[in-house]
Amino acid sequence: INIYNENTIFAEYKFDSGTGDSLYDHSGNRNHGIIHGATWVFDYSLELHGGANLKSFYALPEDNSVVNVMLSLGDNVTGVITEGGATTQLSPNFWVGSLTEISCSKGYWIIVNNNATLDISDASACGNSYNLHEGANLTSFPSSGSANISDALPDDIENSITGIITEGGAT
Repeated sequence: INIYNENTIFAEYKFDSGTGDSLYDHSGNRNHGIIHGATWVFDYSLELHGGANLKSFYALPEDNSVVNVMLSLGDNVTGVITEGGATTQLSPNFWVGSLTEISCSKGYWIIVNNNATLDISDASACGNSYNLHEGANLTSFPSSGSANISDALPDDIENSITGIITEGGAT
């Protein structure tokens, strides 16, 4: 929605970017709005290559079951592994294992046979806080983008982190 007169745009609201009760003005005029009683939902996609893909989710649908979240992959997905849990798809939509739900606070290895796109629909943004334990932690990065490691980690824990391993990289 654009709010303008014949010569000037005052605000541009896309209704696809905001948090809480804030609606962001994309015109550059900083005329941000407030929405009452709304819930932000997102549709997004994650590109997967054949093999194991390290992924996390910054928004999930209300039904965050493995069956529902992995549904768009069909029988191309063979398994999902997270810290302390795993599941295998034996036949379409029939999963066995200790992992039954996907969480925004965890990282996941998603195993697919071929390149694919995982589509997530009607998802609500997650507000994550983490309880890290000694040793390796498989956590998520709850963002649609990327960030410099020193900007992403709170200053008070940086000295406690001895390494970060990502799919295809390590520091």
